[in-house]
Amino acid sequence: MSDGNTSGTFARVEGNAPRLARFDVEVVVPPVPIVVRRRPSRPLAPPPADWTPPWPTGRPTSPPVPAPPLDFPWPDFEEPEPARPAPSPRVASGPYLGPCWSSPAIDAAREFLLPLVRGGAVRAPVLPHTLRRGLEIATDPDGSFCALAEVVSGDAGVATTLLRYANSFGAPEPATGVREALVRVGMSGAREALMIASSGSMVRVPGRRRLTNRLQTRSRAVASAACAIVTVSSRPGLPTEDAALTAGVVHDIGRSTLHTLLRKHQRRLPDAVKSTLRWDDVVDALHGELGWELAARWGLDLDLAAAIGHHHAPDTAPGEGRCARLVAAACAFADHLGFVRERACPRPMDHPDVIPLRLDSVQVAEVARRVRVRMERAGAIG
Repeated sequence: MSDGNTSGTFARVEGNAPRLARFDVEVVVPPVPIVVRRRPSRPLAPPPADWTPPWPTGRPTSPPVPAPPLDFPWPDFEEPEPARPAPSPRVASGPYLGPCWSSPAIDAAREFLLPLVRGGAVRAPVLPHTLRRGLEIATDPDGSFCALAEVVSGDAGVATTLLRYANSFGAPEPATGVREALVRVGMSGAREALMIASSGSMVRVPGRRRLTNRLQTRSRAVASAACAIVTVSSRPGLPTEDAALTAGVVHDIGRSTLHTLLRKHQRRLPDAVKSTLRWDDVVDALHGELGWELAARWGLDLDLAAAIGHHHAPDTAPGEGRCARLVAAACAFADHLGFVRERACPRPMDHPDVIPLRLDSVQVAEVARRVRVRMERAGAIG
C-alpha cells in the first residue's frame, strides 16, 4: 500500500464459494527491478566430419533455357541519338536572287566580270593590324579602355583619327592624349571612330581619289543613318547597332570593286560595254549581284551578305534580311539628306523601304539630326 490507499481486490467469503466484489479503488503497484544475468559465451565445438545438414545445400539447378528462334520478335530498342555539333553561323552561298538587269551591254559586262570575281581575282580587304585589333577590343563586352588605349597608341594615324573624333564633340579644351579621348567618347564612340577609319581601307578605288571620297562619304552616311534608326526606332526585330554600323560601311563594297575591275581591265572589256554604256551604268546594274558573289566567296555572314547584295531590293534577300531592310531604309535617309544622292527621296516617311519601320514625324526628324551630327564628326576624321 502507498499513501494510505487500499489496493487490490477484496474477496468476501460466504460459505465455501468465494464471491469477488469490485471496488473503485486505484491500485498502485511499485515497480519491481528485473535483473538479467548473462551466461558466459562458450565456443561451439566443430561439427563432426561425417555430419551433414538436414536442409538442402548448394545453388538450385534449373533446366537450361532454350535459345529463342531467329524470327523471335525482339523489341525495338531506341538507340541514343549522337551528339549534334554546335550550329555554325550561316554564311552566304547559292545564286543571287535579287533583280538582274538585262540588256546586250549589261549581259556582256556580266559575262566578263563575274568569272573574274568567282576565280579569285578580287581579294578580301585586309584591315591594318591596329584597326583590326582595336575593333576586336571595342566590340568585346569585356574589353577594357587600357587595352584599347595601348593598341591605339601604337599607331600614330589611328591615334590621330581618334583624337580628331573626340575633339569634334565641341569640348572647351581639346583632348591631348589617347586615354583622355577614350574617356570622352566612350567605348561606343571609339568603336564608331575605328569603323569609320576602317572604311578607308575597305571602300576605295585605286587611282580615283574623288570617286573614293564619294563612295566613303556615302558609306559613312548610310552607316550613320542605320545606327540612328536602330537607336530611335522602338520596333522589335532590328539588328544591333554594331551590326547596323558594319552593314552600312560595307554595303557598297560591290560598287567600289566594280570600279576597280573596270579600271584594271578596261582594255579587255567587250566592245558592247565600251561603246554603249558608261561605267556608272554598269556599276549601278551589277554592283548588287557582284557584291553578293564577293560575300559568298569571302564566307561572310548571311545577314551581312544580304545587306551587300540586296539593299536595293530587300524583299528578295535570303534569310531574315534584317540588315538588308535596315540598309535600304538608311539609303533613303542618305538620299533625302543629300549625302551623295543616288535616287530622289523628298520625304523618307513615304519611301517604301521606310514605311515598314513605322517612324513618326518626330522620329524621322531625330534620325535626320543624328545623321547630320555623325557626318560632322566623320568629316573631322577625314
